[in-house]
Amino acid sequence: MEGHLTGGRSLGRLAGLVVAGLVAVSIVGRILLGRDIPTPWIAPDEMIYGIVGRTLYSSGRLAIEGAHSDFYSLVYPALIGGPLAWLSPHRGYEVAKALGAISMSLAAVPAYLWARSVVSTRSAVLVAALTLALPAFAYSGLLMTETVFYPLLVLVCWVSALTIVSPTRRNQLLLVGLVAAAVLTRLQAGVLVLVFPTAALLAGVRLREAPRRFAVTFLGFAGIVAAWLIWRIAEGGGALGAYTDTAAGHYHLIAVVRYVFYHGGDLVLLTGFFPACAAALLWFERRGLSAEARAALSVATALSLWLVLQVGVFASHYVGHVAERDMIAVAPPLFLCLAIWLEAGAPRTGRRTLLVSGVALVLLLAWPLHRLLAPAALPDAAGLIPFHRLGHQRLLLDGGLVLGALVLIFAPRAVLRAVPYVLVVLLGAGSVMAEQYAASQARLAQQTMLGPQQTWIDRAAKGPTVLLYGDKLQWPAVWESLFWNQKLTGAYALPGAKLIGPAPGAYVALSNNGTVLVAGRPLPTSYAVAELGLLTNGTAIADAGTSPGGVVAPWRLWQLVGPLTLDGRTSGIQANGDIYQEATVHAFSCPGSLHLTLLAKQDEQISLYRQGRLYRRLSVKLDGQPLKVLHVVVPSAPSALGPCDFSIRSTGLLGSTVVEFVPAGP
Repeated sequence: MEGHLTGGRSLGRLAGLVVAGLVAVSIVGRILLGRDIPTPWIAPDEMIYGIVGRTLYSSGRLAIEGAHSDFYSLVYPALIGGPLAWLSPHRGYEVAKALGAISMSLAAVPAYLWARSVVSTRSAVLVAALTLALPAFAYSGLLMTETVFYPLLVLVCWVSALTIVSPTRRNQLLLVGLVAAAVLTRLQAGVLVLVFPTAALLAGVRLREAPRRFAVTFLGFAGIVAAWLIWRIAEGGGALGAYTDTAAGHYHLIAVVRYVFYHGGDLVLLTGFFPACAAALLWFERRGLSAEARAALSVATALSLWLVLQVGVFASHYVGHVAERDMIAVAPPLFLCLAIWLEAGAPRTGRRTLLVSGVALVLLLAWPLHRLLAPAALPDAAGLIPFHRLGHQRLLLDGGLVLGALVLIFAPRAVLRAVPYVLVVLLGAGSVMAEQYAASQARLAQQTMLGPQQTWIDRAAKGPTVLLYGDKLQWPAVWESLFWNQKLTGAYALPGAKLIGPAPGAYVALSNNGTVLVAGRPLPTSYAVAELGLLTNGTAIADAGTSPGGVVAPWRLWQLVGPLTLDGRTSGIQANGDIYQEATVHAFSCPGSLHLTLLAKQDEQISLYRQGRLYRRLSVKLDGQPLKVLHVVVPSAPSALGPCDFSIRSTGLLGSTVVEFVPAGP
């Protein structure tokens, strides 16, 4: 007997070392993969968390300076804000990503400890390995709350199951504290107030007994809700913080049903088909399970049902595709259900297995892949990235599902016992692919929206700087600059431009002479960053530069004279100065003159227009030269007062290095 106990303890120590090794490998691997991500990718979420965290440690406020920003998170900004505030921008960003990799990888610890209390040591190790293999670990290299929310919810699920089996005051108080921490990490965790009582009822607790048995828990939940509402009223914010508007959205029943259906399918897909099916099959065998196994099954089921409903409803109006990242916390409990099912001997009958696998197939085979696998959907669904990258999505998805169903129905138990190992390999490979995709998209974002030097504005400007945003760029470009450059005090969107998120600044108007007006008043500033194509009343002193791939970044820094005023706006001129057939310049205050430096790259004819009428035509012959440089001045029409327009039309390849409107002197 003593030898058996000693062997059991030795096996437990060995398993603990294995899990510790898995966590260490995950941390190191995720940090290394994350180093290939040069800038935040998911806008504006990553930038908001980073700026809020930086502000928290620099000024003690949980906000974005100069912006009306409601509550997003406390725990996550508190985790990453210190490095971002105290270290250099680049080093702080790397440390913040490393903290995310550490935090998310630690999810394997509660997953293993929970599984140890329900299944064998070997199966518990497999649950930990599966927890670390999820493609959603691509978020460990991003500044996202998932890195803290994922391990925290695994811990909440474990303590929930423990409390159902043994509702001691200590367990209940621990559960209340963990739910509060989860809510302060991510407001989505408010659904846990419904998940626990649902799980308790599913586990067999009678409705009449629940209030007395879990009195501490329910009183604690009520206290959390009351404290939250009191704080929100005192702060003058909405009941759901930054997500208050979601409660007032106009949801359509058909769309809600459709997206709940989609997210039910994604629940099956993100865990690799078998765990969700195993959980469903376990319900037919629940009477033969131990109390701990029934509690685990009930928690996994309650969390799955509520998250699918919550996220499906939200996505039907505010996302428009699968929001998988809001559901990844269901994976570890479902992995545990798979282990329980396998250790129970994989019980199944033909009729039950056909029913379960048939429902899983229906949920996924009806997916509109052209919408759900579109590039715009991938930041929210890391589990779909491997299908997108490998191509042949319909064949891979449908073929994999049918193969999984056949294995579930017909494979002998010995084959089914190998399923967790296969899932570790497949999910792990998908996880690496997802993080590599995130890195490639972040590099592209830097090239096209930021430039090779992320902090170029802080280096070039000698004082507070504003950013002027027009309608040519994608709005995430603004957030990229705000995240990296602390001298930017505000981002001002011109008429026709739209900026998503609580950025400091405002929407502005333009006077007849091009002066930028905020609430009807000129905007005083000495430095302004404007997107290429905006000509201001000052001197261009720096630009964002050209990325190694030859991509010209879309920003230019101006030192101004007087209030920020636009001399002109251009269109048809590419970021590298090239003009394809025609470009236009709208000047705000004529009379004046348009100064051009053009690069003719072949024999061509260049026509210059003002007010729609031909002013001058140039016939260019290169005579063997690679290009010809032309310096041209086009005065405004003699009768032009106020706004006026110029056009440049070419029959060949035409570049430009200078396009500047100079108003006439007084």
